[in-house]
Amino acid sequence: WDLNTIFNEIHVHFQNSLQNGIILQQTQLDDFNAILQLQKDSKEYRPTLYDFIAHNALVFYKTNETSTTKPANKFELSKQDFERSYELKNDIYNFQKDSLSLQLNALKIYQDLISFHHNTKNENAFVSVELERLKFIEQHAYFKEKETVYLENLTALKAAYKKHEVSTLVDFEIATIYNQKGNLYNAESSNEHQFQKAKALEICDVAIEKFPKSLGSQKCNSLKASILQPTLSITTEKHVAINLPNKFLVKYKNLNKLFTSIYKVSDAEIRTFHKIYNQAAKVEFIHKLSLNNAFNNTLKNEKDYQQHATEIVMPSLKNGSFLIVSAPSKKITKESIYATSIIQSTNISVVQKSTNDQNIFQVINRNTGKPLPNSKITIKNYNTGRYNKSISRKLSTNKLGEFSFKTSSYHRNVIISVETETEKASF
Repeated sequence: WDLNTIFNEIHVHFQNSLQNGIILQQTQLDDFNAILQLQKDSKEYRPTLYDFIAHNALVFYKTNETSTTKPANKFELSKQDFERSYELKNDIYNFQKDSLSLQLNALKIYQDLISFHHNTKNENAFVSVELERLKFIEQHAYFKEKETVYLENLTALKAAYKKHEVSTLVDFEIATIYNQKGNLYNAESSNEHQFQKAKALEICDVAIEKFPKSLGSQKCNSLKASILQPTLSITTEKHVAINLPNKFLVKYKNLNKLFTSIYKVSDAEIRTFHKIYNQAAKVEFIHKLSLNNAFNNTLKNEKDYQQHATEIVMPSLKNGSFLIVSAPSKKITKESIYATSIIQSTNISVVQKSTNDQNIFQVINRNTGKPLPNSKITIKNYNTGRYNKSISRKLSTNKLGEFSFKTSSYHRNVIISVETETEKASF
């Protein structure tokens, strides 16, 4: 069988399952509880056997049909399909020549479901299915301005059921649209979508206040939590010059204040820190470190619930390695959000140039580029084993600041430590 034959055969069986629609609509789904995986309040939205079988068929008809052969008069979704709800009879779709179109058959089923629940005055089921239908068209149609037409139809549906708690399901869909538009915001190019998340939050707040116990309000609460979720990250230079002010980049969302602590750390403490994954243990480790400096900054918060970025000036540092910890509160806990970065303050830089059989390095002053002769070099690696051969060398630089060594093995986690008369650094 080719793909078209398989699809056609499946189509026949699904259509047969829906033939006795009236009987199915009169059969309550409660009669089948023993063989169903029950979800809380699900029968408020799909109360009958007809709902169950129709939605089962929709799983097939909503699949992507791009791989099947298309007739010349292929059915295509249009702007008018948004309007073709229960008021219009299925005859509109029955006259379509592309009778095997999955999208066409999905719309027929949606119309039958909507007409059924409209006639039985089941607002929960009606609005739920209508929302599914509108979303299906929006996802599969290709005409211009479909997003605008989709939002207009959602707004009209919301207005029609504004006195019923099921309207909060529509509120959630509308808020989701604005939140997705907010995700398109790019501060570097345009402020077009900057306050769309704020609009989404406003819609959620109104829905939750009006019908706090509704399913739609539960969904709005989840979306609201996502919009209000604070985020924080920092980016620093890996190496900075000694005793000179430096900047680091902060990216944040929904924060007003930033507290930054700088801790002096050894190479061993850095390796230990990178091995800690448990948040409580990591916070405990940080609290035991020696505090070198601390400062705070006020962050610009436009109440747009977008991510913003700013550069913050960091105090000058003496020679050594430091752990930078930034958080919205002065003291961090395991529940806190915080960001960390390791930075080394040094005027030393190591430049590598390798040949086929030799590794050549030059130690220079990172500010002037001048070589640093007679520097003490220690080469060592960690976490050695079968696939990481041990290496341990002690060398010194020549008058050009160069040192070299040969090895026939592969080494990982290699640390090159450099010591001059005035400072130390590791790379």
